[in-house]
Amino acid sequence: MVNTSHYEEAVEIIHQFSTIVSVGVHINLAEGKPLTDFKEINFLKGDGSFDFSKTNKKFNFLNSGEKASFMKEISAQIDKALSSKVKLTHIDSHCHLHTLPAFYQLFIEAAKRHNLKLRLAQTYFEGSYLNYFYRKYLNGILKREGIGYSDYFETPDRYINRNQGKGKTNKTTEIMLHPDLNSEGRLTDHFDEKTILAWMGFLKAGG
Repeated sequence: MVNTSHYEEAVEIIHQFSTIVSVGVHINLAEGKPLTDFKEINFLKGDGSFDFSKTNKKFNFLNSGEKASFMKEISAQIDKALSSKVKLTHIDSHCHLHTLPAFYQLFIEAAKRHNLKLRLAQTYFEGSYLNYFYRKYLNGILKREGIGYSDYFETPDRYINRNQGKGKTNKTTEIMLHPDLNSEGRLTDHFDEKTILAWMGFLKAGG
């Protein structure tokens, strides 16, 4: 996330370790301040940072000026990463905002303009048929545009349940993890320690 205080540290790590070969910009329209002279104050808090309660609305309707402002900000965040000589492969977004009706076309345009791939929406059923079929519709668009980079986008438990006991497949899956180090320096998931333990156990078992 290029508009956060840890961005420079992330760039140093990327340049330091040649094993990091797939890097994306986690476009951030959910928090922090815009990089551009963002004029759409109805999407900002009083301090000028993004207001997640406003950008995260499922039924936002953007006028032409708002679309232009968000497009400029998305491009600026991509350009900042490129200016740090980070070789990018894809973009996605903080809190999955790129999958919302108001934003997905902007993200598709940005990905194509920069010759990058774009993360799918979650491909698993979470209890709402409306969300599930909307995501299938959106993912169909991404695949037709040729900018999707996986066949599935799942949490570890969804992946494990779907693939337990099955052989290898030619399908690709992006696993949603939030790696972090806990207070004892052990690898964990930022949101749920059980998540990464289950994933590591699955890998060790030859999954």
